[in-house]
Amino acid sequence: MTAVFLFTTFHLKVREILLKNTMSSGVKAVRPILSRNHAEARRRVISLYRAWYRQLPFIPKEYAQTNANITVPILRERLRKEFNKNKDIKDLRVIDLLIHKWQNELIEVAHIWKSDTHVMDYFREDNLPEKPKDFLDRFLSGKS
Repeated sequence: MTAVFLFTTFHLKVREILLKNTMSSGVKAVRPILSRNHAEARRRVISLYRAWYRQLPFIPKEYAQTNANITVPILRERLRKEFNKNKDIKDLRVIDLLIHKWQNELIEVAHIWKSDTHVMDYFREDNLPEKPKDFLDRFLSGKS
């Protein structure tokens, strides 16, 4: 029991140091004013991506109760997809809004303020089959 306590204490200390470094850079990046130019917005997006990337190894350990088959490579791939989904956005206001949204999400995930299912919703695959729309498709699929 002492070894478990020491591991937990050590884990919490390391996590606190990492969060302090991650959150200090993440919180400084959020300002109430908009980015002045695209270069500044790009720098903020990259720092947000790095902060999420550093947090990913802790997610399977802290949120693995509902979905044990989530691994760090799967999380990294999904993170890349999420960021690439918004890569064509050029409006600075929209970019700043997305940065603010995902920094808040990062803080909530890092402080374990979200439940397992909320976090795993981000990493759920989007390959769900499309629901039948008209009567004939519903009838053929057995859902009349």
